[in-house]
Amino acid sequence: MELRKTLVLKNRMGLHVRPATLLAQKANFFKSNIFLERNGLRANVKSCIELLTLAAPPDTEFVLIANGEDAEQAIEALGKLFFDGFGEPKQ
Repeated sequence: MELRKTLVLKNRMGLHVRPATLLAQKANFFKSNIFLERNGLRANVKSCIELLTLAAPPDTEFVLIANGEDAEQAIEALGKLFFDGFGEPKQ
């Protein structure tokens, strides 16, 4: 089953090493394949390096995509990181 969720990056510094690392660490708890898309580019969320190639400033809109048996749980957990601003001050 494939699930998609649109998310907006609200932390002050955008997608830098710390939030990318948090996303990758959380994503690796799930069996599903998980991707983040921006402007036609797609990155494997389980790879911090791939996430950083998206070069995303604050207020960037992403589509989070998960395929697999725990896709719903993955979307919920990773979406919460976005919602919480990765524990950083929001804009």
